[in-house]
Amino acid sequence: MERKIILDVNIWISIFLKRRFEEILEISINHNIEFISDENLRNELIDVISRKKFSKAFSVEDIVDAIEFFDNLTNFVTTEKKFSGSPDIKDDYLFDLAHQSE
Repeated sequence: MERKIILDVNIWISIFLKRRFEEILEISINHNIEFISDENLRNELIDVISRKKFSKAFSVEDIVDAIEFFDNLTNFVTTEKKFSGSPDIKDDYLFDLAHQSE
């Protein structure tokens, strides 16, 4: 049975910083995991990985490669904004993504 998992942007950044591309791919395959994303998660990831504080860690090419990896590994779901009330209002989209991707 396939399990759906949503990883927060901070986890994705950690994977990219530690260059654990192969490891997360193996986890996905070996444990039958489907990583879920949507436009909001992707946009936040691009925003965070492009911040000045990561400029020494990620070249433009690294960012392109990381986003391409993310796009290829995750299943993109179209979501609608419905949820409000998370402790951090900017994370409301994660609840929408979880609920709407089942």
